[in-house]
Formats: sequence, structure tokens, C-alpha cells
Amino acid sequence: MAVPPELMAALQGGPPDTAAPRGGPPGVGVPASAGITSRDEGSDLDHLRTSILAAQAYAESIHDDQELAKVHRCIAQLQTILADHARNKDAALGTTPAMKHIRRTSRGAGY
Repeated sequence: MAVPPELMAALQGGPPDTAAPRGGPPGVGVPASAGITSRDEGSDLDHLRTSILAAQAYAESIHDDQELAKVHRCIAQLQTILADHARNKDAALGTTPAMKHIRRTSRGAGY
């Protein structure tokens, strides 16, 4: 399976390519700030979030089911890293389950 250049750049920590995805019209790529919202703006985890966005954009453009399954597994693994980081951060801060519930419900459906 060949890794698309925009996904490879994101995984290597480079800026996402704003050029067109493979097969798309020029200038319709994933901008660097597209959909990245976090409590830790500018954190080291933004590279992971950008990688997830790039992989999701790539997944929308492919039609091969086997390759799509691999991309989705990659996205799930990256999400696992983010979840582990959040769990460790909550443990370090002493966040209780009640506090987590309040945090989730106070953000509304947009979270």
C-alpha cells in the first residue's frame, strides 16, 4: 500500500499539504487548522490531530475496501494515542469520574 504524500508529511511532523488530494481539483487540500480544536492549542499532540485529519481526507478519496480498512485502523491507533494521553493527564491532575462527566456534558454536542 502506497502512503499518500499528504499523509506521509503529516505523520512525519511536517505541515500538511494544502495542495489537492490525489484525484481532486487543485487547491482543495486539508488546511493546517481545519477542525483542530483542543484544550492544548499548540501542543505536541497537534501533529497527531493533523495526521488524523489528513488520513480522514485520504479515506474519503479512496474506493478500495482493503486500503480503506488499513487507513481506518491507522486513524483508530492515532486516536488511541490521544486517548492515552488524555487519560494520563487526567490521572496526573486527579480528575474524578464526576469531573469528567461534567466536562463532557458542559461542552454540548459539538465535542
